[in-house]
Amino acid sequence: MPLLLLGGERDGVIAASSHRYGSSPADAFALLRRTFHEALPGGRGDAHMFLLAGANHFSFCHPDDPTTGRSFLDHRATAPGDALRNFFVEVISTFLDAYVREDSEVVEQLDQLSGHPLVLQAGRR
Repeated sequence: MPLLLLGGERDGVIAASSHRYGSSPADAFALLRRTFHEALPGGRGDAHMFLLAGANHFSFCHPDDPTTGRSFLDHRATAPGDALRNFFVEVISTFLDAYVREDSEVVEQLDQLSGHPLVLQAGRR
């Protein structure tokens, strides 16, 4: 199955889970990169990762969702919520166009999103 992995540099939930990775200190980006590189077979070409500046684990939620029971672990987002959510809409809809609608030309648009100002790191495997 195609995969889209989104993460934020302020992800306190992933950082708090570092003990599950056997890692210390808690570096959310390192853990997300490790998941992307170790949990997926290489050479697929349909797995994409975007790590975002100023995003936290719950940047996707608006308004905040207290039912998750994990938000107390998260760090405060430093990027504007509207800008992050607009990027989420763009990257998710592009991903769906590429793999659900099977539009191979759109896959290149996903690669181009790695140059977005909010993207600190992106990858494709």
